[in-house]
Amino acid sequence: MRTGGAVAFASMLLLTESVIAQQITAVVSAGDFKAGIAPLGIASAFGSLLSTVTAPATKLPLPSEISGNGLAWCDVTSDPGMTDCLAAHLFFVSPGQVNFLIPPVASASVSHQFAVMPILNGARIGPVFLVTIQSFAPRVFWVGYDCLTDTRFLHANVNCGLTTIKTDEAFQSTRGAVTDQNGMVLSSAHRAKLGEPYTIWMTGLGQAQNGALVYPPGLTISNVPVYGYSGDTYIYTPLLYAGQSPQYEGLYQLNFILPISIAGSSDPQRYPLFPCGNYDWEVSLDITQGTGFSQAHANLIQIPIHVTKGDVPCAQ
Repeated sequence: MRTGGAVAFASMLLLTESVIAQQITAVVSAGDFKAGIAPLGIASAFGSLLSTVTAPATKLPLPSEISGNGLAWCDVTSDPGMTDCLAAHLFFVSPGQVNFLIPPVASASVSHQFAVMPILNGARIGPVFLVTIQSFAPRVFWVGYDCLTDTRFLHANVNCGLTTIKTDEAFQSTRGAVTDQNGMVLSSAHRAKLGEPYTIWMTGLGQAQNGALVYPPGLTISNVPVYGYSGDTYIYTPLLYAGQSPQYEGLYQLNFILPISIAGSSDPQRYPLFPCGNYDWEVSLDITQGTGFSQAHANLIQIPIHVTKGDVPCAQ
């Protein structure tokens, strides 16, 4: 009896420890892994023992479980008993991270508080994690750090090539998922050209009505992103398209033409106006959504541009 009691007690302790360890510790945007999520955006839940397998979704539409693993999404403001929860659609599951699609909500429910819980073998397990979603939380998908490609500046061409490690706080560019029409990401190995079309891949732009985003985003480009001052030329760039991408749920795209006028400067002594010859340039993409106090900025990223003689008028 004593042995059996000891075994039962030990089993109870192991079960208790497992339940305590099995929890979500953060829910963030999958774009840059920082706080801020919106309806129909892609989010990442981090924690421990969130899944029994490590696996991506392998079909569309997205599944609500992968090998019996998933996430429950509950509106605790309108349903405090959590009796009418949704199973979130999944992109990827693993013991430490689950990427999922935030369900749509009615406009009046955007400020509601929601609970997220892991599901294992069809059962909700562990304590709830409470989150609040925003109407919009724009995020460009981050792809890494890169060198400054503009050779006219100190510290240019340091640590070229995409890396996840930031080694130079002041003189490294931040790259995001910005691609050309062939789907190639812009980086020091593949630079943009003035006047060409490009696509920014994002999440967190919120819901749409009749095919149009409720809160349209805007794009501003600065020609001097990281050299110790804020920049000389800011160009509001019209978007050719801003909306949901047909590839995946929760994925948005912004299509634009890189304007030739960005190569100018209001201070030729400090930053030459249309330099002649072949050279490289860096610009920052500032994406905003909303107005006034409710305006949100996406994570700031830079793209490299290669200018060839004849691309722009130049000062002799």
